[in-house]
Amino acid sequence: MRVKLIERIEQQHIGGSSTNKIRSFVVRSGRITIAQNRALEQLLPKYANLTEIRERIEHIKSTGNQVNLEIGLGDGKNLIHMAKENPNSIFLGSDVHLPGIGSTLNSLELHNINNVRVLVGDINDTLLSFGRIFQNIFIFFPDPWPKKRHNKRRLINREFLDLIAKKIKVDCKIYIATDCKDYATSILNVIEISKEIENSEGSWRFSKRPSWRLLTKFERRALQANSRVYEICCIPKNID
Repeated sequence: MRVKLIERIEQQHIGGSSTNKIRSFVVRSGRITIAQNRALEQLLPKYANLTEIRERIEHIKSTGNQVNLEIGLGDGKNLIHMAKENPNSIFLGSDVHLPGIGSTLNSLELHNINNVRVLVGDINDTLLSFGRIFQNIFIFFPDPWPKKRHNKRRLINREFLDLIAKKIKVDCKIYIATDCKDYATSILNVIEISKEIENSEGSWRFSKRPSWRLLTKFERRALQANSRVYEICCIPKNID
């Protein structure tokens, strides 16, 4: 039963990509706990209903509050932390990895968080469903794909930033963090050549760590390994 549920979710939300681009992820659905599996079965319809998400966004827009997006949930703790600190805004969390989605759903229900919704699937496809609505976008510790032959799988490239630029408000900020120096340099280069996005700190400069970000498990691992965390903040260059 668990296997069939996982296969159905992957087929409905992840497998139906409408783009031909190289994916930035590999679906790893193994090691799903009973609690995570139950959350996917019982809570996904509540928190990942795209029609309901659009309706909530329209309501939030009418009140003048923010719509924010975190790409990559991890265990969901940072997303939930931000949602608790900003109860009048809505936070969308996007991911493809079902164990993390399941953990996030359980936490949302446990803490009665009502201003978070989950987007399951390739973010390149998911973003096509939305207009220019996002006030903040958070991309913390995306898969660095460190092997050179895998660099083409990295999420943040010129095409992705061009897509993001069509979905953000004029005063939006895009926050990025990675502990991979090569990836950080690549991101800075992509920002430099972008016609849509620019570095908020100036050319080729890293930003300070945002004080409001929760110390995630990925950041903790980086610090324990004495790795530097590279912070990047970019903003829209020109929005008509």
